[in-house]
This record gives sequence, C-alpha cells and structure tokens, in this order.
Amino acid sequence: MDIRLFAALCFGVALGVAGAGTAGESSGDTSPAFLRLEAALADLDRIAAAGGWPRIGSGPSLRAGERDARVPDLRRRLAEPQAVGADSSCYDAALVQAVRSFQVRHGLQPDGIVGPLTVAALDVPAAERARQVALNLERLRWLPPSRGSRHVLVNVPAGTLTMVAGDSIFGVMRAVVGRPDRPTPTLESRITQLELNPAWNIPQRLARLDVLPHLRKDPEYWRANRIRVFDTWQPGARELDPADIDWAAIKPAELAYKLQQEPGPLNPLGRVKFLFDNPYAVFIHDTPSRDRFNTPARFYSSGCVRIEDPETLADFLLQGADQRLHARVAAALADPDSLRINLPRPVPVYLVYWTAWVDPDGVVQFRDDVYGHDAELAAALFMPPPAPESPLADGTGVEMDEVGSGIVADTAALLP
Repeated sequence: MDIRLFAALCFGVALGVAGAGTAGESSGDTSPAFLRLEAALADLDRIAAAGGWPRIGSGPSLRAGERDARVPDLRRRLAEPQAVGADSSCYDAALVQAVRSFQVRHGLQPDGIVGPLTVAALDVPAAERARQVALNLERLRWLPPSRGSRHVLVNVPAGTLTMVAGDSIFGVMRAVVGRPDRPTPTLESRITQLELNPAWNIPQRLARLDVLPHLRKDPEYWRANRIRVFDTWQPGARELDPADIDWAAIKPAELAYKLQQEPGPLNPLGRVKFLFDNPYAVFIHDTPSRDRFNTPARFYSSGCVRIEDPETLADFLLQGADQRLHARVAAALADPDSLRINLPRPVPVYLVYWTAWVDPDGVVQFRDDVYGHDAELAAALFMPPPAPESPLADGTGVEMDEVGSGIVADTAALLP
C-alpha cells in the first residue's frame, strides 16, 4: 500500500495537501480518510442547516435500566431505534452500548453512564462540530508532502504516540502531555539521540515554581529526591553542598543554581529519554508515574511527552541498526550510569494538535480543544462560533460524536 494512503488511513491526514484551498474547501486529496473527513463536514453542515439535533439537557446521571424523560431524545440523538413494544423512557442495553461507543471514540470513560460530561458532549451543536472539522482540515495543509517512511507522530489532544514503518504501524502507545498552563508545543523535528538512565537538569522555571517551595519547606528535600546543586548552568560548574544553602532565604526570581536530579527510580524521566532539536526544550521520555496512563484525558506534564512503553520506541528507532548497538542499549539499561547514544539514522517526529481526525476504521474522532488552539485558529481564519441552534431540532437519524473529558488537576507538578 502506498505510504501516503496508509498514513491517511491511520492518522486521518492527507500527506499531500500542500496548496489546498481555504478551510472547508476540497484540497484535491483523494485519500479515504481525507474524503471521509470532508464528508463529515458536509453532513454536519447539512444537519446544522436543518436545525441541528435534540438537546439532552441537564438531569441526574442516567444508568442502565433506569427511566428518564430524556431517553427518547437521547435515542434520537444517537439514532438508536427503539425495540417494538419497549418502554420509550427506559435506558436499555442497546442504548447503553451506543453511549459506550461514543465514549470510547471521544476520550470519555466508557462506562455507559450518561453523566454531566456525556450530556455536555451530546449537546455540542452540529454547527460547532462542523467548525471543528473545518479547522482540522485546515491543519492538514500544514504538513509536509512527505513525512518519511519511518516516523513518530504524537497527537497531543488524543494523548497517543504512533510509530509508522513503511506500510505498517509498528505500534501505538498512550502518552501524557502538557497541562493547559504548560502546553506541549506542535513541532516537526528528527529524533537523533537516546539517553539511557538520564539525569534530569531541572528547567529553571520548574525549579523556581515547583522545587524551590519544597526546599524552603523541607531543607532535606534534596536528599530524599537525590537532587544535586551546581553554582551555575555553565559547563564545568562547581557542585555545591545543598545542606550549606539557606533555601528559605531564596526568592523564586533569585534562584540561579542549576538543580539536577540523579538517575534512579525517583527520576521523573525514567530509564530512557528521546532527544530531538527544538526551541522549546521538550523531549519524549519514560516515567515512573504509571497511573497517569489510565486516565482518558492525559494532560499532566509540564510540556514534555511521557510514554508508557519506551523500550518499544527505542526498538523502533534502532530498526536496521547493528546488533552490537542493540546489545549496548540493553546493557546500558541494566547499568545505573547514564549513557547517550546517537541514532545511526535520525527518525522524523511530529507533534500535532488534531481535535478531529479519522481513525483506521473510518470513524471520525473528536477531542476537546484543551489548549484553546481551535479557538485561536478560528479567529485567525475569521470563523466565529456558530449561532445557537434551535432547541426544538429533531435530529432524527443523526449519529454524531461527543467532546472529550475534562482536565484533572495536576498533583505531580514536579514531573516534566
């Protein structure tokens, strides 16, 4: 299969849309995924023009087998037919499954419960969904004509990292990305190095905002977290004894020391760091905080991308390399010392912000605009929010998507 077609099927993006028209116009691309996204836009425009779909409205959380006056609207909203002779107000098994399917496809916990997040998702107007699709069609124009037969793609709103090798997906894994106040940037670069058992040079901003308050409160914090202190950020800087520093007397704006956390089980970078040139000082890395990967919305980091399976990514990046290099990496992982290895062939990496795309099954996926980039792009393209739809819209026969879940407050601010 041609890599352009395959990547479009996998990622919902046409690789050759450079020179496309304005948002919402056909780009000339004929890949199934791009055409499916354009068709979704046309469908949404048609639905919005007809008045939209029924609103579900607020109320108590709805669970399987319960009865609620909103169920008929919910059934029409999801185009789920009612069984002959069934109670029209009963939230039956078929409708529960339809809700679960939407939750899976849109980053919600697939529990089948129609709670506040699900209701909010169902009630996003069709015109607003149409605008979201149009904005992401516009984003497709920004991609290079070719991304390389082997590349890594991180979709920030989805919280995923995908590895593509030739005409196949080498693997997909969950990723934790930046908090709204510390967002993961979008960029294009090449992964050039692996660092095994990395030390963490704590960025000055994080040292001032996150680490210094701990040191001011507990002068032994540095010892428990294996933090070393250097007098400057210059090469060959003199190491200082943290016990000799009056941390309580240092104001955040005055902190000029370089703080470095040693390799080990407490290090937030885990066992492997993947380096690529970029102006934001972000990278991809392992993490000891595994519980974050189990949440539907994974916006917890300070901008870097944490991944759940760094060994698989390392294997992918080293494909075709001499077996002695593989052995060297395996030996280094078993050793506590840090080691940096240059990749024989740098691998392109793309960090993208797609809130609407087509998955390999041809299903249009949606995620929340957590960083507000959709709103910014809409303003730049003169695409104002749509007018409210009529609350009396029927929406019969419409099957559309939900917004993703919200953000959980970060309780691990120290981690990148």
